[in-house]
Amino acid sequence: MMDPDFGVGLRRHLFEQSGTDLSNKIKERIRKQTRKYLPFIKILNIQVLSDGDSEAQSSTSAYSLKIQIAYNITPLQIQDTLQIGINN
Repeated sequence: MMDPDFGVGLRRHLFEQSGTDLSNKIKERIRKQTRKYLPFIKILNIQVLSDGDSEAQSSTSAYSLKIQIAYNITPLQIQDTLQIGINN
């Protein structure tokens, strides 16, 4: 997109210590970028699982992030969930 601010930059968080601070930082970045680039989408819920969480430990990588975003496309009244997995 030729915009250096586009995206969330999830890979840079792979080696950070997991916990509430990391989860909140990622959630806020997702919300901020959605408001900026996709204002017609309403975020309903965001779940962040990192390598310290039991569900994320099933991954083959020692360092991973799994993010689940429930959202609504307001003009179309379509609701869906996006799941993103990042492994190193």
